[in-house]
Amino acid sequence: MARTEKPHEPIHHNPNEMDIAAEQSLNFWTRRIHPYIKPAIFALIALVIVTTVLAALHNRRQAREADAYAALDAATTPEAFAKVAADYAGTPAGSEALLSWGRSLFEAGKYADAAARYGDFIRQHPDSKRLFQARIGEAYALEAAGKKAEAEKAFAAMGSTMDPQSPDLAVEALLGAARNAQAQSKTAEAEKWLKQALTCGGSEPFKARVLTALGALPRAK
Repeated sequence: MARTEKPHEPIHHNPNEMDIAAEQSLNFWTRRIHPYIKPAIFALIALVIVTTVLAALHNRRQAREADAYAALDAATTPEAFAKVAADYAGTPAGSEALLSWGRSLFEAGKYADAAARYGDFIRQHPDSKRLFQARIGEAYALEAAGKKAEAEKAFAAMGSTMDPQSPDLAVEALLGAARNAQAQSKTAEAEKWLKQALTCGGSEPFKARVLTALGALPRAK
């Protein structure tokens, strides 16, 4: 006679035992997670605050820069450029206004004031891409103001430190140094600057100007 097997009976779990196990598991993880909940919440809140503040500052900075450029575009007089430079100091438009202030003073014939504003730009923005414009502007303003010794020094410093990639600019600066040296009757000094200019490797028109200036120097009898 064949042997019959009893079907497997399903295993029944006591609901109370399951509840107790779940509660024990929950208590286990709660005890381990709870110490980190508050710090995590605080960190999340701090992150939200910082992000919100940074976004607000970014928007405010963009609005300020837009206002600054609008004011710069509207400026046409030394007084207007001065106001933009003062009101928006620390912004790109504010620094541009300072440079424009110097140029507008030069155009108005206020050479000493122009030199001072160019000097301010040089001191405040030593790494600016517009530094050359400020330095050459200061040198020419000093020359126009009759401050030959200061102009010579400004031109010579520029010519001696100019990027080798811009030899014509170096020659132009050294021609200015020689011109102002000669204006002080410093012929030997003028000759020194001109000979230095010949070593800069400028283009033929600039070399011709240097040679012409050398030939025009008075010779000792």
